[in-house]
Amino acid sequence: MFSIIYTPTEGDAIQNYSRLFRRAEGCFLNINDVDRVHEDLAQWGEPEDIDYIVVTDCGTNNEELLNDELYLGLKQKRASGEKYDKFVDTFVQSARKLYPRAYIHFEDFGLTNDMRVVIFGSGTAGTGIADQVRDAIAADSGKSKEDAAKQLWCVDKPGLLLKSHGDKLTHAQIPYAREDSDYKGTSTSDLLSVIKAVKPHVLIGTSTQPKTFTKEVIQEMSSHVDRPIVFPLSNPTRLHEADPKDINEWSKGKALIATGSPFPPVSYNGKEYEVAECNNSTCFPGIGLGCVLSRSKLLSDKMLVAAVKALAAQSPALKDPCKGLLPDVSDVREISVHIARAVIRASQEEGLNMETEIPEGEEDLEEWVREQMWDASYRPLRLVSKETASKDAKGQLGSAGVE
Repeated sequence: MFSIIYTPTEGDAIQNYSRLFRRAEGCFLNINDVDRVHEDLAQWGEPEDIDYIVVTDCGTNNEELLNDELYLGLKQKRASGEKYDKFVDTFVQSARKLYPRAYIHFEDFGLTNDMRVVIFGSGTAGTGIADQVRDAIAADSGKSKEDAAKQLWCVDKPGLLLKSHGDKLTHAQIPYAREDSDYKGTSTSDLLSVIKAVKPHVLIGTSTQPKTFTKEVIQEMSSHVDRPIVFPLSNPTRLHEADPKDINEWSKGKALIATGSPFPPVSYNGKEYEVAECNNSTCFPGIGLGCVLSRSKLLSDKMLVAAVKALAAQSPALKDPCKGLLPDVSDVREISVHIARAVIRASQEEGLNMETEIPEGEEDLEEWVREQMWDASYRPLRLVSKETASKDAKGQLGSAGVE
Protein backbone atom coordinates (compact mmCIF):
# COMPACT_ATOMS: atom_id res chain seq x y z
CA MET A 1 0.00 0.00 0.00
CA PHE A 2 3.02 2.28 0.38
CA SER A 3 2.99 3.38 -3.26
CA ILE A 4 -0.68 4.28 -2.92
CA ILE A 5 -0.63 6.24 0.33
CA TYR A 6 2.81 7.81 -0.20
CA THR A 7 5.15 8.30 -3.18
CA PRO A 8 4.09 8.89 -5.94
CA THR A 9 0.43 9.42 -4.94
CA GLU A 10 1.10 12.10 -2.35
CA GLY A 11 2.98 14.14 -4.96
CA ASP A 12 -0.13 14.26 -7.16
CA ALA A 13 -2.27 15.09 -4.14
CA ILE A 14 -0.01 18.03 -3.22
CA GLN A 15 0.00 19.39 -6.78
CA ASN A 16 -3.82 19.25 -6.85
CA TYR A 17 -4.41 20.27 -3.24
CA SER A 18 -6.31 23.45 -4.15
CA ARG A 19 -8.73 21.44 -6.31
CA LEU A 20 -9.22 18.69 -3.72
CA PHE A 21 -9.74 21.09 -0.79
CA ARG A 22 -12.88 20.45 1.31
CA ARG A 23 -12.23 22.11 4.65
CA ALA A 24 -9.29 23.51 6.61
CA GLU A 25 -7.44 20.78 8.48
CA GLY A 26 -4.55 22.94 9.61
CA CYS A 27 -3.56 26.45 10.58
CA PHE A 28 -2.84 28.86 7.72
CA LEU A 29 -0.52 31.77 8.65
CA ASN A 30 -0.14 34.88 6.48
CA ILE A 31 3.25 36.50 6.04
CA ASN A 32 1.49 39.81 5.39
CA ASP A 33 -0.24 39.63 8.76
CA VAL A 34 2.55 38.70 11.15
CA ASP A 35 0.82 40.31 14.12
CA ARG A 36 -1.90 37.62 13.97
CA VAL A 37 0.45 34.62 14.06
CA HIS A 38 0.32 34.17 17.83
CA GLU A 39 -3.46 34.61 17.96
CA ASP A 40 -4.09 32.17 15.11
CA LEU A 41 -1.86 29.49 16.65
CA ALA A 42 -3.49 29.94 20.06
CA GLN A 43 -6.87 28.77 18.71
CA TRP A 44 -5.65 25.19 18.32
CA GLY A 45 -5.62 24.10 21.92
CA GLU A 46 -3.97 24.26 25.30
CA PRO A 47 -0.27 23.52 25.92
CA GLU A 48 -0.97 19.89 26.76
CA ASP A 49 -3.07 19.36 23.61
CA ILE A 50 -0.34 19.78 21.00
CA ASP A 51 2.54 17.30 20.77
CA TYR A 52 3.77 17.61 17.20
CA ILE A 53 3.67 20.51 14.73
CA VAL A 54 4.44 19.98 11.05
CA VAL A 55 5.10 23.33 9.34
CA THR A 56 5.89 24.10 5.72
CA ASP A 57 6.44 27.30 3.76
CA CYS A 58 5.13 26.02 0.42
CA GLY A 59 4.21 29.12 -1.57
CA THR A 60 4.93 29.44 -5.27
CA ASN A 61 6.75 31.31 -7.99
CA ASN A 62 4.81 29.23 -10.52
CA GLU A 63 2.94 31.67 -12.80
CA GLU A 64 0.35 29.03 -13.74
CA LEU A 65 -0.62 28.55 -10.09
CA LEU A 66 -0.54 32.27 -9.35
CA ASN A 67 -3.09 32.78 -12.15
CA ASP A 68 -5.25 29.84 -11.03
CA GLU A 69 -8.45 31.12 -9.36
CA LEU A 70 -8.61 28.00 -7.19
CA TYR A 71 -5.04 28.33 -5.87
CA LEU A 72 -5.24 28.53 -2.05
CA GLY A 73 -1.85 30.11 -1.44
CA LEU A 74 -1.03 33.80 -1.47
CA LYS A 75 -1.29 35.31 -4.95
CA GLN A 76 2.26 36.64 -4.81
CA LYS A 77 5.87 35.52 -5.30
CA ARG A 78 7.59 33.67 -2.47
CA ALA A 79 9.05 35.96 0.18
CA SER A 80 12.69 35.94 1.22
CA GLY A 81 15.20 37.97 3.18
CA GLU A 82 14.39 39.95 6.33
CA LYS A 83 10.60 39.73 5.89
CA TYR A 84 10.72 35.94 5.59
CA ASP A 85 13.13 35.55 8.51
CA LYS A 86 10.92 37.70 10.78
CA PHE A 87 7.86 35.63 9.84
CA VAL A 88 9.54 32.30 10.61
CA ASP A 89 11.02 33.63 13.85
CA THR A 90 7.60 34.92 14.97
CA PHE A 91 6.06 31.51 14.28
CA VAL A 92 8.78 29.62 16.17
CA GLN A 93 8.67 31.93 19.19
CA SER A 94 4.87 31.81 19.32
CA ALA A 95 4.76 28.02 18.98
CA ARG A 96 7.34 27.57 21.74
CA LYS A 97 5.41 29.85 24.07
CA LEU A 98 1.98 28.36 23.35
CA TYR A 99 2.98 24.70 23.06
CA PRO A 100 6.26 24.24 24.97
CA ARG A 101 5.98 20.43 24.85
CA ALA A 102 5.50 20.23 21.08
CA TYR A 103 8.10 19.00 18.60
CA ILE A 104 8.35 21.29 15.52
CA HIS A 105 8.98 19.48 12.24
CA PHE A 106 10.07 21.73 9.34
CA GLU A 107 8.80 19.98 6.21
CA ASP A 108 9.89 20.90 2.66
CA PHE A 109 11.09 24.39 3.44
CA GLY A 110 12.07 26.19 0.25
CA LEU A 111 15.69 25.72 -0.80
CA THR A 112 15.97 29.48 -1.31
CA ASN A 113 15.66 29.85 2.50
CA ASP A 114 18.53 27.54 3.32
CA MET A 115 22.24 28.53 3.19
CA ARG A 116 23.55 28.88 -0.40
CA VAL A 117 27.28 28.64 -1.14
CA VAL A 118 29.13 29.44 -4.37
CA ILE A 119 32.65 28.05 -4.71
CA PHE A 120 34.71 29.77 -7.39
CA GLY A 121 37.47 27.44 -8.52
CA SER A 122 36.49 23.78 -8.57
CA GLY A 123 39.83 22.04 -8.54
CA THR A 124 41.11 19.86 -5.71
CA ALA A 125 40.87 22.60 -3.07
CA GLY A 126 37.45 23.84 -4.18
CA THR A 127 35.79 20.44 -4.39
CA GLY A 128 37.48 19.44 -1.13
CA ILE A 129 35.87 22.41 0.60
CA ALA A 130 32.56 21.60 -1.11
CA ASP A 131 32.74 18.04 0.22
CA GLN A 132 33.41 19.26 3.75
CA VAL A 133 30.53 21.77 3.68
CA ARG A 134 28.19 19.19 2.14
CA ASP A 135 29.10 16.57 4.73
CA ALA A 136 28.71 19.08 7.57
CA ILE A 137 25.23 20.09 6.35
CA ALA A 138 24.24 16.43 6.06
CA ALA A 139 25.61 15.53 9.49
CA ASP A 140 24.00 18.51 11.19
CA SER A 141 20.60 18.47 9.46
CA GLY A 142 19.95 14.79 8.82
CA LYS A 143 19.76 15.41 5.06
CA SER A 144 21.30 13.01 2.60
CA LYS A 145 24.61 14.10 1.10
CA GLU A 146 22.88 14.32 -2.28
CA ASP A 147 20.35 16.82 -0.93
CA ALA A 148 23.02 18.74 0.98
CA ALA A 149 25.05 19.09 -2.25
CA LYS A 150 22.14 21.06 -3.74
CA GLN A 151 23.09 23.94 -1.47
CA LEU A 152 26.46 24.34 -3.21
CA TRP A 153 27.12 25.79 -6.65
CA CYS A 154 30.60 25.14 -8.06
CA VAL A 155 32.10 27.35 -10.74
CA ASP A 156 35.17 26.58 -12.85
CA LYS A 157 36.62 27.59 -16.23
CA PRO A 158 33.44 26.79 -18.22
CA GLY A 159 31.29 28.63 -15.67
CA LEU A 160 28.73 26.92 -13.45
CA LEU A 161 29.26 23.17 -13.50
CA LEU A 162 26.42 21.57 -15.49
CA LYS A 163 25.51 17.98 -16.29
CA SER A 164 26.01 18.74 -20.00
CA HIS A 165 29.74 19.27 -19.40
CA GLY A 166 29.92 15.47 -19.32
CA ASP A 167 33.44 14.09 -19.68
CA LYS A 168 34.93 17.51 -18.94
CA LEU A 169 33.86 17.11 -15.31
CA THR A 170 36.32 15.53 -12.91
CA HIS A 171 35.18 12.74 -10.62
CA ALA A 172 35.14 15.21 -7.71
CA GLN A 173 33.03 17.74 -9.65
CA ILE A 174 30.26 15.34 -10.74
CA PRO A 175 28.22 15.51 -7.47
CA TYR A 176 27.92 19.30 -7.86
CA ALA A 177 26.96 19.50 -11.54
CA ARG A 178 23.53 21.11 -11.92
CA GLU A 179 20.69 20.22 -14.28
CA ASP A 180 20.90 22.32 -17.48
CA SER A 181 17.12 22.68 -17.52
CA ASP A 182 17.24 24.64 -14.25
CA TYR A 183 19.25 27.37 -15.97
CA LYS A 184 17.62 27.43 -19.38
CA GLY A 185 17.76 30.99 -20.70
CA THR A 186 20.08 32.06 -17.88
CA SER A 187 23.73 32.88 -18.46
CA THR A 188 26.04 30.85 -16.22
CA SER A 189 29.33 31.38 -18.03
CA ASP A 190 30.78 33.97 -15.63
CA LEU A 191 30.82 34.50 -11.87
CA LEU A 192 28.63 37.61 -11.85
CA SER A 193 25.86 35.82 -13.76
CA VAL A 194 26.00 32.90 -11.31
CA ILE A 195 25.82 35.28 -8.33
CA LYS A 196 22.74 36.96 -9.84
CA ALA A 197 21.05 33.60 -10.46
CA VAL A 198 21.92 31.88 -7.16
CA LYS A 199 21.93 34.83 -4.73
CA PRO A 200 24.40 33.08 -2.41
CA HIS A 201 25.06 33.84 1.24
CA VAL A 202 28.66 32.60 0.95
CA LEU A 203 31.31 33.11 -1.75
CA ILE A 204 34.53 31.10 -1.47
CA GLY A 205 37.47 31.63 -3.81
CA THR A 206 39.92 28.81 -4.58
CA SER A 207 40.57 29.77 -8.19
CA THR A 208 44.10 31.28 -8.04
CA GLN A 209 42.66 33.87 -10.45
CA PRO A 210 43.54 37.32 -9.03
CA LYS A 211 40.97 40.12 -8.82
CA THR A 212 38.05 37.96 -9.97
CA PHE A 213 35.86 39.05 -7.05
CA THR A 214 35.10 42.34 -8.74
CA LYS A 215 33.24 45.35 -7.42
CA GLU A 216 30.15 44.24 -9.35
CA VAL A 217 30.32 40.73 -7.83
CA ILE A 218 30.60 42.03 -4.25
CA GLN A 219 27.89 44.65 -4.74
CA GLU A 220 25.55 42.04 -6.23
CA MET A 221 26.10 39.77 -3.21
CA SER A 222 25.54 42.66 -0.82
CA SER A 223 22.27 43.58 -2.54
CA HIS A 224 20.50 40.38 -1.47
CA VAL A 225 22.32 39.32 1.72
CA ASP A 226 22.54 41.41 4.89
CA ARG A 227 25.98 40.06 5.84
CA PRO A 228 27.59 38.32 2.84
CA ILE A 229 30.40 35.90 3.71
CA VAL A 230 33.34 36.34 1.34
CA PHE A 231 36.44 34.16 1.62
CA PRO A 232 39.14 34.81 -1.03
CA LEU A 233 41.30 31.82 -0.07
CA SER A 234 43.75 31.54 -2.97
CA ASN A 235 47.35 32.01 -1.98
CA PRO A 236 49.99 33.35 -2.09
CA THR A 237 48.79 36.92 -1.70
CA ARG A 238 49.34 37.86 -5.36
CA LEU A 239 46.75 35.24 -6.38
CA HIS A 240 43.92 36.33 -4.07
CA GLU A 241 40.51 36.88 -5.69
CA ALA A 242 40.12 40.29 -4.03
CA ASP A 243 41.78 42.50 -1.46
CA PRO A 244 39.88 42.58 1.86
CA LYS A 245 40.14 46.37 1.80
CA ASP A 246 38.18 46.47 -1.47
CA ILE A 247 35.63 43.86 -0.35
CA ASN A 248 34.99 45.87 2.80
CA GLU A 249 34.55 49.10 0.84
CA TRP A 250 32.40 47.63 -1.95
CA SER A 251 30.09 45.91 0.56
CA LYS A 252 29.90 49.07 2.69
CA GLY A 253 31.31 47.22 5.65
CA LYS A 254 28.70 44.44 5.48
CA ALA A 255 30.91 41.55 4.33
CA LEU A 256 32.32 38.97 6.75
CA ILE A 257 35.82 38.33 5.44
CA ALA A 258 38.53 35.73 5.94
CA THR A 259 41.49 35.13 3.64
CA GLY A 260 43.95 32.42 2.70
CA SER A 261 46.97 34.68 3.27
CA PRO A 262 47.77 37.26 5.95
CA PHE A 263 46.41 40.77 5.37
CA PRO A 264 46.58 43.94 7.46
CA PRO A 265 43.43 45.31 9.15
CA VAL A 266 40.93 47.23 7.01
CA SER A 267 38.98 50.38 7.84
CA TYR A 268 35.45 51.56 7.12
CA ASN A 269 33.57 54.57 8.54
CA GLY A 270 36.36 55.20 11.03
CA LYS A 271 36.37 51.63 12.39
CA GLU A 272 39.24 49.20 11.97
CA TYR A 273 38.48 45.51 11.34
CA GLU A 274 40.92 42.64 11.73
CA VAL A 275 41.11 40.19 8.81
CA ALA A 276 41.36 36.60 9.94
CA GLU A 277 43.56 34.16 8.05
CA CYS A 278 41.50 31.07 7.25
CA ASN A 279 43.70 27.98 7.36
CA ASN A 280 43.78 24.68 9.18
CA SER A 281 46.46 25.57 11.71
CA THR A 282 43.95 26.47 14.44
CA CYS A 283 41.80 23.37 13.90
CA PHE A 284 44.00 20.38 13.06
CA PRO A 285 45.92 20.14 16.38
CA GLY A 286 42.70 19.90 18.39
CA ILE A 287 41.15 17.39 15.99
CA GLY A 288 44.25 15.19 16.18
CA LEU A 289 44.42 15.50 19.96
CA GLY A 290 40.76 14.51 20.33
CA CYS A 291 41.21 11.49 18.08
CA VAL A 292 44.34 10.35 19.90
CA LEU A 293 42.93 10.72 23.40
CA SER A 294 39.61 9.03 22.56
CA ARG A 295 41.41 6.33 20.52
CA SER A 296 38.65 6.82 17.95
CA LYS A 297 38.30 4.10 15.31
CA LEU A 298 37.88 6.78 12.65
CA LEU A 299 37.23 10.50 12.23
CA SER A 300 33.54 10.87 11.35
CA ASP A 301 31.66 13.75 9.74
CA LYS A 302 29.94 14.49 13.06
CA MET A 303 33.30 14.66 14.82
CA LEU A 304 34.49 17.22 12.26
CA VAL A 305 31.28 19.21 12.69
CA ALA A 306 31.83 19.19 16.45
CA ALA A 307 35.37 20.48 15.91
CA VAL A 308 34.16 23.29 13.63
CA LYS A 309 31.49 24.34 16.13
CA ALA A 310 34.05 24.38 18.93
CA LEU A 311 36.34 26.55 16.79
CA ALA A 312 33.48 28.89 15.85
CA ALA A 313 32.61 29.32 19.52
CA GLN A 314 36.13 30.75 20.05
CA SER A 315 35.69 33.41 17.35
CA PRO A 316 36.98 36.79 18.61
CA ALA A 317 34.24 38.48 16.54
CA LEU A 318 31.61 37.09 18.93
CA LYS A 319 32.90 39.44 21.63
CA ASP A 320 34.02 42.32 19.41
CA PRO A 321 32.68 42.71 15.83
CA CYS A 322 35.89 44.50 14.87
CA LYS A 323 37.95 41.40 15.62
CA GLY A 324 38.67 38.54 13.19
CA LEU A 325 36.24 35.74 12.41
CA LEU A 326 38.79 33.09 13.39
CA PRO A 327 41.08 33.05 16.44
CA ASP A 328 44.77 33.68 15.97
CA VAL A 329 47.20 30.78 15.78
CA SER A 330 48.99 32.19 18.83
CA ASP A 331 45.98 30.95 20.85
CA VAL A 332 46.06 27.48 19.32
CA ARG A 333 46.91 25.69 22.57
CA GLU A 334 43.80 26.90 24.39
CA ILE A 335 41.64 26.47 21.26
CA SER A 336 42.86 22.88 20.93
CA VAL A 337 41.55 22.03 24.40
CA HIS A 338 38.01 23.05 23.40
CA ILE A 339 38.20 21.33 20.01
CA ALA A 340 39.63 18.12 21.47
CA ARG A 341 36.90 18.02 24.11
CA ALA A 342 34.17 18.39 21.46
CA VAL A 343 35.77 15.74 19.23
CA ILE A 344 36.01 13.29 22.13
CA ARG A 345 32.35 13.76 23.06
CA ALA A 346 31.26 13.30 19.43
CA SER A 347 33.35 10.13 19.23
CA GLN A 348 31.62 8.80 22.34
CA GLU A 349 28.15 9.67 21.01
CA GLU A 350 28.84 7.64 17.87
CA GLY A 351 30.42 4.76 19.77
CA LEU A 352 33.75 5.18 17.99
CA ASN A 353 35.98 5.64 21.04
CA MET A 354 38.16 2.74 22.15
CA GLU A 355 39.40 4.61 25.23
CA THR A 356 37.09 3.62 28.09
CA GLU A 357 38.44 5.83 30.89
CA ILE A 358 37.12 9.15 29.56
CA PRO A 359 35.82 11.42 32.37
CA GLU A 360 32.07 12.08 32.39
CA GLY A 361 31.99 15.67 33.68
CA GLU A 362 32.94 18.49 31.31
CA GLU A 363 35.36 20.12 33.75
CA ASP A 364 36.98 16.77 34.48
CA LEU A 365 37.27 16.06 30.76
CA GLU A 366 38.92 19.42 30.13
CA GLU A 367 41.44 18.79 32.92
CA TRP A 368 42.07 15.28 31.53
CA VAL A 369 42.80 16.77 28.09
CA ARG A 370 45.14 19.43 29.49
CA GLU A 371 47.10 16.88 31.52
CA GLN A 372 47.85 14.83 28.40
CA MET A 373 48.76 17.66 26.05
CA TRP A 374 52.31 17.82 24.78
CA ASP A 375 54.29 20.55 26.55
CA ALA A 376 56.56 22.49 24.24
CA SER A 377 59.51 22.76 26.65
CA TYR A 378 63.05 22.00 25.59
CA ARG A 379 66.20 21.08 27.47
CA PRO A 380 68.75 23.89 27.67
CA LEU A 381 71.82 23.60 25.45
CA ARG A 382 75.31 23.76 26.91
CA LEU A 383 78.66 23.56 25.21
CA VAL A 384 80.67 20.39 25.94
CA SER A 385 83.89 19.07 24.52
CA LYS A 386 83.95 16.06 22.24
CA GLU A 387 85.77 14.12 24.92
CA THR A 388 83.07 14.63 27.56
CA ALA A 389 80.05 14.39 25.23
CA SER A 390 77.67 11.46 25.64
CA LYS A 391 77.13 8.92 22.86
CA ASP A 392 73.63 10.37 22.33
CA ALA A 393 75.05 13.84 21.87
CA LYS A 394 77.70 12.55 19.48
CA GLY A 395 75.05 10.61 17.53
CA GLN A 396 72.86 13.68 17.11
CA LEU A 397 75.88 15.66 15.99
CA GLY A 398 76.79 12.94 13.54
CA SER A 399 80.09 12.26 15.19
CA ALA A 400 79.37 8.92 16.85
CA GLY A 401 82.33 6.60 16.70
CA VAL A 402 84.73 9.41 15.82
CA GLU A 403 87.77 9.37 18.13
